[in-house]
Amino acid sequence: MCLLLAACNVPPRTYKIALVAPFEGRQRQVGYDAFPALRMAIRDEIAAQPNATQQITFIAYNDNADPAFAKQVAANVIVDSDVLLVIGHLITQTTQAALPLYVQAGLPIVL
Repeated sequence: MCLLLAACNVPPRTYKIALVAPFEGRQRQVGYDAFPALRMAIRDEIAAQPNATQQITFIAYNDNADPAFAKQVAANVIVDSDVLLVIGHLITQTTQAALPLYVQAGLPIVL
C-alpha cells in the first residue's frame, strides 16, 4: 500500500528564469558574464527558502546580439508557461526589439 501511495506523489513544479543574451559572436562575453551572477542569485534564493514547494532553475537563450533574432527568441520564451521572469537581452537594440512581445504576454523582464 505504501508503494502505491509513494507513486502518487507529484514532484514539485519547476519554474524557470530565462536569461536571454548573446552567447555566440563578438558580443558573447556579455552573456557569459551574466551566467555566474544569475546562478548565484538562484542559489541564494533557494537557500533562503529551504521549505519551498516549487523549484527554480534558469534556462539560457542565445539572441546572437541580433534584433530580428531576438524577437524570434522572445516568441519562444513566452510560449513556455514555466518561465516566470526574463533577464535580458543585455544589449539595448535586442532588448528594444523583444520588449513589446514580453509586455504583450505580461511576462516580467529585468533589464
